[in-house]
Amino acid sequence: MVGCNLLLGNEEGMLIDGTGGAPAMGGWTAAGGISASGAPAADAGDDSSGEGGTPSGPSATGGEPEPLPEAGSTGMEPTGGSSNPEPPPTGGTGGVGEGSGGTIGSAGEAGAGSGGCISNECTPMTVEMVEVSCGPCGKGHQFAPRACRSDCTWSEPAAPVGTCDTTGLCDPAAAAEMRTTPCPNGGWKNQKRACTSECTLGAWTDTEACQQGPNGCSGCACVSYCDHPERHVTSCLWIACSKAEAQAECEEDIEAASCTRRPPVELIDWRPM
Repeated sequence: MVGCNLLLGNEEGMLIDGTGGAPAMGGWTAAGGISASGAPAADAGDDSSGEGGTPSGPSATGGEPEPLPEAGSTGMEPTGGSSNPEPPPTGGTGGVGEGSGGTIGSAGEAGAGSGGCISNECTPMTVEMVEVSCGPCGKGHQFAPRACRSDCTWSEPAAPVGTCDTTGLCDPAAAAEMRTTPCPNGGWKNQKRACTSECTLGAWTDTEACQQGPNGCSGCACVSYCDHPERHVTSCLWIACSKAEAQAECEEDIEAASCTRRPPVELIDWRPM
């Protein structure tokens, strides 16, 4: 290197110039050695004066010269940093990346479980009850089960369970309903109502004019049957007044008609509509 002469020992213990020239004159040797002039060498600690200057080569403690330092072990390190390259990354960051990939994979598996879904209507394997139409004109209702398929859509309802609720509905093909209604003074008349094409019941209509029995009924009540042919009780028609007044008059009429009283006495509400 510039400004530094490397000194090597020869076979005779004499120093030679590192450049291969003649023996150095008055130079420095190891302690106990012989200089080129034959004079005893100076102590290792002595300072050389004159042209020689302070030695800068091997150690002055004597013995063989120290081996040359290996590259990268001296203080004069390469400017690029340590001669021993740092070990490659341990893969910690890469491991994190793989872990993240695992999370994505998990999401993929979750997606695979529902990969067949084409909607979000329901959860596969669930069952629910739904209302379905039934009865006349499809206006009645009852309940039927349906299941969620693997594509997350509802199946068609299965067979309905229970009975069809047809409250307020009728069958247009059914016969008309009939009833007997009161007329004034204990009379009566027959009425009917039919089912419309909308499967709803129509209004009551008279089928005849009011009829009167052989014995007219007036006041608040009158005897209808001394012995009813079906129920075998005495019955009276309540045609007006309050219920208490009608019951009192009914008892009076039973005695007047010489009826055999058959309890319990029925008081039929026969007030005109």
